Amino acid sequence: MLMKYIIYNRKKKNGSPHRLPFLLSLSTIFCIFIITSQSFATSSVINAWFRLVPEENTLRVIPTCRSRKKIHIRYEIIATKSGESGQSQTRQGGEMLLLPGKKQALSQLQFDLGKDNQYRFSMRIFAPNSPVTEISTQYPR
Repeated sequence: MLMKYIIYNRKKKNGSPHRLPFLLSLSTIFCIFIITSQSFATSSVINAWFRLVPEENTLRVIPTCRSRKKIHIRYEIIATKSGESGQSQTRQGGEMLLLPGKKQALSQLQFDLGKDNQYRFSMRIFAPNSPVTEISTQYPR
């Protein structure tokens, strides 16, 4: 229907040859907006954060999340430590059933606190197989 309208207008008014690409790109952007807004609506269901607990010579890292509804998730956690001795990376992952309104720790990591070490943490949550949320932080901030 849209194509018939465009062709009819081009014949009738000798419309601009740029009208068709403009309308097609406008409809593509509109479709992308609809798809994107649906995936953002899903991500508003889960809140995720890191609890960083520095202790005497260690740093405890507790990836935590809360969901508005009962949902089965899969998660990936990456911790990177860099300092004088070089760089190391730790990865963890798993699955969990989140209950509505309940704060739940996904895991717990512990690192030796070095004098000049920098730590970077990232977490990705998928439900069921699509990315829902991603967060990262560092220590010291």
